[in-house]
Parts: sequence; structure tokens; C-alpha cells
Amino acid sequence: MNNKKLKMFFKLHWIKIIVIVLLVIISASLIVFISIGLNEWGTIDAITKQRTVGGLPFQLYMMVIAGIFQAIIFGIMWIYIIRGDMTRSFTKTGKIAVKGKEIGVRWSDVIGMEEAKKEAMEVVRLIRDRVEIEKKGAQIFRGVLLFGPPGCGKTYLVKALATETNLPFLAMSGSEFTEIFVGVGASRVRKLFKQARQLAELEGGCIIFIDEIDALGLVRAADAGFGGQTERNTTLNQLLVEMDGLRGKDDNIVVFGATNMPEGVLDPAFLRPGRFDRKIVIDLPDLEDRKKTLEYYLSKVSYNKESADLEKLARITVGFSPAEIANLVKEAIIISHREKKLTIDMQDIKAARERILLGLKKKFRMTAEDKARSAIYEAGRVLVTYLLVPTKDVFKASIIPRGRKLVSSILLTEKEEVLNRDKDLLLAEIRIALAGFVCEKIKFGTTSDTAENHLRQATTLAHSMVWKWGMGKSGHVGNFEGQYVSGLLAEDLDRDVEETMELCSQELNNLLRENWQIVEKIAGELVAKDELDYDQIEAIFKDSGKERPAKEVVSIKERQVIKTGITWDDVIGMDETKLEVREVVELIKDRAMLKRVGGKIIKGLMMFGPPGCGKTYIASAMATEFGLPFLYKSGSEFEQMYVGVGAMRVRRMFTEARELSQVHGGCIIFIDEIDAIGGKRAGGEGPDVETAGVRNQTINQLLTEMDGLKGKDAQYNILVVGATNMPEKYFEPALMRPGRFDRKFHVYRPNLEDRQKLFEYYLSKVQYDNNSIRVDKMARITGGYSPADISNLVQEAAIICVRGKRESINMQDTSEAMERIRLGLRLRIKRTKEEEEIVAYHEIGHAIISYLCLPKGDTFKVSIIPRERTLGVSWTGREESGEFSKHEALAYIMYSLGGYAAEKIKFNYHGAGVSGDFERALSDAHDMVYRWGMGKSGFLGNFSALFLTRQSTEPMLSEEMMARLDNDVQEILTSCLHKTEEILKSNKDLLDKMATALIEKQELDFDQMEEIFKAFGKSQASCVPK
Repeated sequence: MNNKKLKMFFKLHWIKIIVIVLLVIISASLIVFISIGLNEWGTIDAITKQRTVGGLPFQLYMMVIAGIFQAIIFGIMWIYIIRGDMTRSFTKTGKIAVKGKEIGVRWSDVIGMEEAKKEAMEVVRLIRDRVEIEKKGAQIFRGVLLFGPPGCGKTYLVKALATETNLPFLAMSGSEFTEIFVGVGASRVRKLFKQARQLAELEGGCIIFIDEIDALGLVRAADAGFGGQTERNTTLNQLLVEMDGLRGKDDNIVVFGATNMPEGVLDPAFLRPGRFDRKIVIDLPDLEDRKKTLEYYLSKVSYNKESADLEKLARITVGFSPAEIANLVKEAIIISHREKKLTIDMQDIKAARERILLGLKKKFRMTAEDKARSAIYEAGRVLVTYLLVPTKDVFKASIIPRGRKLVSSILLTEKEEVLNRDKDLLLAEIRIALAGFVCEKIKFGTTSDTAENHLRQATTLAHSMVWKWGMGKSGHVGNFEGQYVSGLLAEDLDRDVEETMELCSQELNNLLRENWQIVEKIAGELVAKDELDYDQIEAIFKDSGKERPAKEVVSIKERQVIKTGITWDDVIGMDETKLEVREVVELIKDRAMLKRVGGKIIKGLMMFGPPGCGKTYIASAMATEFGLPFLYKSGSEFEQMYVGVGAMRVRRMFTEARELSQVHGGCIIFIDEIDAIGGKRAGGEGPDVETAGVRNQTINQLLTEMDGLKGKDAQYNILVVGATNMPEKYFEPALMRPGRFDRKFHVYRPNLEDRQKLFEYYLSKVQYDNNSIRVDKMARITGGYSPADISNLVQEAAIICVRGKRESINMQDTSEAMERIRLGLRLRIKRTKEEEEIVAYHEIGHAIISYLCLPKGDTFKVSIIPRERTLGVSWTGREESGEFSKHEALAYIMYSLGGYAAEKIKFNYHGAGVSGDFERALSDAHDMVYRWGMGKSGFLGNFSALFLTRQSTEPMLSEEMMARLDNDVQEILTSCLHKTEEILKSNKDLLDKMATALIEKQELDFDQMEEIFKAFGKSQASCVPK
């Protein structure tokens, strides 16, 4: 082991060793030369000594000059070779690794984010106790992705984690992999992982951290002809290949990525289990975390503890990230120093907050007219906020121009919001936006640019209420935002928006006129003082006899919100695909029989399928079954910055395959992520003609080599297998034609039976409670899961089991794992009783309709525990089927509307949380009419295929026909809603009973719900629509 470490040390530091050895040799030679000269000085005659001494001044002068030059040369060598970037060019290391205390961030330095720290600490424990964990069947994570807004502490958390594990830490930015030359990014990825493997051998593990990973992880797309997209696709493909290479290796390497982009913009192959297994969301700090963060940063400076109210400071810094809080304290120090104070006080921090949020105060004199207009505008907003929106506290009102605006009115509010933004709260926000506009109309008859901007914001919110959340007067149900609708339906929806805006404007007009004296008083104080704080504003309202309405408010987090070793037995499910692939294997094995019947040897096989569905697994099993060498390549390996390098690598690959084929009787070449080189060839125009030419050379060489497999090289028995998750239309047609890739297989996600087999397979590799886990139910509720998803679910359940210190996995562990993966972490938030009731009735409405109306599928669990992506959930497995009957479609629409109907029945209003339900219901009803011909009008045809042409945004259907089709959609939705309401009203006692039980227990599983249903005499699927 010592020899191995010594060898690795030389690999990492060979250039430094060479330079140091050279310096030692030169120094030793100089010492020897001087000592010999001194010894021989006594043997020289007097005349020679006199001549030598006479020439010494000149020689000394030359030696000084030579010494200066040598010092400069060795200095440059030391700076640029030993310590600088030239090391990274000449040696195998790409980044300088730091370890332990060198990182400089301790675990105790990470303030708040308790849930994220808990998840991260679990990763630390898995890395530390890898051997013990793997004995129980779990595996350490190979990739952890951190999501969160800028400055929330993602990098800080990873550094603290690396310090805690005491492993080498390699940090890079995603932008460092992006270069103008094709292939440089992929080369840097390979170099980074190679260095990590070397460090892991030397130190027992390594942590790679890629900040802003979205720079190379965005969804792949076809290149527009300029080469930039191709370079990014190539880099991403190489990263995917390297991540795959970590699986099954005993090198203890974990990759951390951080991004402030939403999950939806990242490539699905990048996010699938087996690559980035764990996702951690780091939110902006809540009230308690902001208080701790302020206390931490203020403890590092001199501040007046009596003056600084941490509770109040935390309340006025809503939306601040830890980095912004640190900046706030720094800005307060500067302001305190400017005022020549010895300590920071509350006033300094408030001034720093305004300075950061609003910019510098402008030093110029406003005209009396501008000042009066700004004061009236601001006074209207203050009054409406104070009287209509108790969830917002007016922190300060100001008419002092700041930032880039020469004239501005500013309202600082504390954005503490309730969890469920119902219709009343949304209307209140519209009124706030309109308040200044109406005030200016009353006072001046005209409006300013600022008022017009807020009018547009109010109109946008009203549009969302009607088009997205179904809160319009006409009662249209559905999420129509972003959809093409008929002219008549659009008129109804737009009319609802206009009526909403008109209603709010009229109410504001009446409110402001009734309280105009207060408006004038606030405006007068603003003109006189320029600014009013909360206490001054409240005093004006109390003097006028106005009380603020009370409403319980709950603080929430603000979000921005090569031998493979794999056999056919390891490939679970996919029976049809396996049958076809095995047929290809048999044809290759028995070439003589194929030639006798006049058939041709298959030379190319292409596998299409979504990420994680098992394409690479099938290719690996095929190689094992074939019993021949297996050459694994990634598409990104053929993309390089230099002309001809990609084509040269293609030639070398096929040369190697032919050599292996001569020895072993055949060879399989597997090119993963082949879309990196197989995309459509670019034309000869555009600013990046050279990049297109390089890429075209590579694909042309691949076409030539594949043509050779059926000519003079046919005897070599070589099969080329490609895998991709891109659609076939993305590829170069010449590559996909018969004679090159002769067979095309589509690997789909597993069906119900396959999922059951997959659960049995992966559970057999861990310790689980056979009496507790129901594999059939798990298979039913995981529709759409890939094999990688199921493997990840079992691994997550194993980790939860270890966390709970249990010996075997139970059903509760798998349920918690599924919720953790799909919905994210549990949130530490409090809710009012009213909000909890709304969520409970909403989810129970779904559960009752699911149990009574759905012909297939179980309600696995109902929960009102808030998580990152939802405030509650009703788990129902939607069974996929080739035939989709009308009564099944209607049942699923009723299920989607169950939560909305339950809220209306119980509370006589509904919140904005119905948006997703409306979207699903509208989508199903739209498919029934537009695709399956199930509308009342009797139109037949798949109209979705003719909805819009590619060349024009004009619909291909007439306005009248689209109106009738849309009317059919609305009739289906309203009919289903009426049936849903009838069922829930007739089972009102059942609804109340189950909602009460859910509020009490927070979660209900299927057995608990079925017990209540049976107590009320209800049987499953007893109300299926006809």
C-alpha cells in the first residue's frame, strides 16, 4: 500500500520533484566547483595569481549580471511552474486540492438550514461508515445536487462537509468547462475526474464540487449551426459518462453540484438516479434562522446589544440570504464609522438595509408638484395596506428619490405571508398595486409612469386569477394560461379580468374617498418630513380612530422558490426488448446459418429511451451473453478542438475493434450518448464554419467505418451499439438509414408487472420486512418510474432505515423514501387552524373520489405534512393502459376536481392551490374532445395534431369549430364537477370524519382510510361514472 501511495505521489507532483532535483544538482555542482578552485589556488605561480586578481573586477561584474538573470529565471520557474497555472498544463493535476482545516469552514460556521444540514450530515456519515452501510445493502451517494437562490449558503455547506469528512476537496465552476473550442470542456471533465481518482487512491476518497453546474447541465438541444450547443452537449455527455463510471467503483468519490436554477431547466439524464442520487434544497432563511445569522455576524463586530433588537432585525430582513445579511452588517459598520461611532446600533442597521435595497439618496431638490404627487401616491398605498392587508406591516414610507430614479415613491413592507393565498388575499394585493393609481386620478386627474407600471402588475395578477386559478365570475374551470383557446372562451375570461379590475378600482375609489382626510394627513407629513416610520404611521391612524383588522399570520420561508459482469438475469422486465436483442445476439453467433438463408449480418443497433430506463444495462448484458470484448465509448470522447482529432479517434476505435475481433472472433462497440456526434450535419454557412466542419468530419468518418463493416471488414464480426435519450429526428438521416444502424429498439419505462419484478429484485439485495412491504402496492403507485428510479427508491428507503436504527426496511421506510424523492424535505413551518383545515379537506376530497369513482388504482396515502413542493398530497397510482375508456377518463377528471369541490362545499371559497388540479383536469378533458372524439358535438378526429402549423401561429381549425370543441371541454368539466359535488355533499359526514382524522394524525394510509369507508358502508369503485 505504501508503494502504491508513493507511486501516486510521484504522479501528482513529478514536475515539482524535477525542478527541485535540478536546483539541488546545480547548487551541489557550484559548491564542488568552488571547493576545487580553492584547493588548486595554492599551486598557481605568482604571475598567474597577479593576472587573475587583475581580471577579477570584470569577472565579478559579469557574475553579478549572470546571477541576476539566473534569479529571474528561477523565480519565473518557481512562480509559474511550482505554484502557478503551468503546473496544471504540464502535470496530471488540474486543480489544487485542499483538505481538512485548509478549507477554512467548520461545521459550526453553518448557521440555520437545519433540514439541509441534516441531509448533508447523512452524506458525511455514509462516506465515513461506507463499509458498515454497504453491509446493510445501501450505497453511498455518487452525486448530490444543491438547489437554492444565490447567497443562501450552498458553497459554504459543501466546504463544511468536506472539512468534516477530512477528504481532498476539488472545487470548480461550471463556466470553467465552457470554451470556444469544441472538446476542451469534455477534456477538462476527464482531467478533473482523473485527478479525483488519483487523490482517492492516495487519501481514501475525494469530494468534487462544481459550482453553478447549470452552465454545463442545461437540457441538451440540437445545434443551430454555430457550434456552441454542440460543445455544451459534448461536455455534458462526458460528465454523464464519468458519473456512470463512479458506480460500482470502490474509490469513494462524491460529486457535489450547486445551482440557483430550477430543476426543470437541467437535463433529465443529468438528474436521474445513479448520477445525482440526492437533491438538497436550501431555502432562504426563515425568521429564526435570520435571527441566528444576524447574531453570528454581529458577534464578530462591536455593536450595542441594548439598541440592536435581533427579533425586530430578523423581521425586517425577510428575503435576505445569509450572504446579504453578512453584507448588511458590513454596510452598517461603514455607516457607523462614517458617523464616528464606536459601536453599531439599530439605526445603523436600518440605514444599511435601506442603502442596500433602495440605493443612495439623491441630493437634489424636488419640485413642489413632484413632491406632492409622490406624497399622495404613497399615502394611498399606505392606507390601503394598513386597512386591507393585515399580513403586511408598513415598515417605512418615503418620498426621497433613490437609486436611478430621480422621482420615486417607496413603500417598504414586511413580506410575511399566509400559506394559502386565497382569493381575498390576491384581491388585496391587486388593491395595493392600484391604490396609488386611483389616488393620483382622484387628486390630479392624471397618472404618473410609476402608477402605470403598478397598474400593469395588478392586471397581470388579475389575469392569473382568472386564466390560471379559475377565480373568474363566469366559473370556467381550468388552467388556460399558455394554452390556445377559442375566441369566445377568451372573451369570457378577458371579461372576468376586466370585471375584477373594475371591481377593485371601484372599491378603492370608495375607500380612499371615505378616508381622504387620512390620505391628506399622511401626504402632508411626508411632504414635511420626507419619511415616516411604522410608529408615526400607526399614530396617524389611531388619531383618526381607525383600527387595523386582525388576522392570524404564519411566517413561512420565502422562496425564489472490459467485462461487464451483467447477465440477462440482471435485466428485469423489458421482455419484448430483450427478446429482440437476444435475437440479434443469436444471429451474430450463428453467422453460417444466416448466410445459408441469404440474410445479412446486422452491423448497427440503436437504442432509444428516456434516462434511467436500462439502455446501458442491456448493452452490457448483451456483451456478457455474446462472450466477446466490449469497447465502451462516450460520444463526447470524439469531440475535440483540433481539426481531425475526432475522426482520428473513430478510426482508432474501429482499428482496435478489428484487432480484438481477429483474436476473439468478434467485438461489440458501445457508444453511449451517441447524440453528441450523431446529430444532423451543419451547413457551410455561419460564423462557426470551422466547428461545423470538425463535427462533420467526425460523423463522416463514422459513416465510412460503418459502411466498411459490410464490405471488406465483414468477416470481423463487429457490432456497433448506440444509446441515446434524444428522439430519432435529431440524428443525421445518413446515420440512421438501413445498412448502418439496421435495428432500432425503443426501451420504455417498465409497466406494472415489470415494476413488481424490479422491486422484488432490488429488495432482494437489502434486508427488508417481507410481512410489512407490499410489493404489488408499491408497483401500482410508482407508475412512470424507471428502473433507476426504483433502485434509487430502495436505496433511499435503506438509508432511512439506517437513520432509524432498524435492522430491516419496512413499508413506512419506502413510503417516506417516495415522498422524500418526489416531494422533497419536510418543511419546518407552522400553519393556522384554518389553513390546515383547507389543506385537509382538499386532500380528503381527492381521496373520497378516488376510492368511490376510480375503477383502477388505490389511494396509497393522504398527507397534510408540508414539503418542499406541496402543502399536502393524495397518493393515487394511475394505472397506465393501452385502452383508455370514457368512464376512466371522466373518473380521473372527477378525481382532479375533488379537492376544489371539497373546499367549495366546506368553506364556500377556494385557494390558489387548485392550479395543478385544474391543469390535469383540463388536459384530460381536452384529450377526450380533441384527441379521442368523446365530445358532445360528435366531431371525430385527432385535432391536437392539426392545432397549429409550424410555419404559422394561425390555427388550422375554424374559430367556430374550435369554439364548439372548447364548449365540449367545458361541458365535460362542469358535468364532472357537478357529479363530484353531488357525491361529496351526499357523503358530507364521511368528508368531515376523514378530514378530522387527517388533521389529528397528519397522515392516513390505505388501511386507515378503508376502515373509515367501511364504517360508513362504502365500497370501492361504487360510483364509477358511466
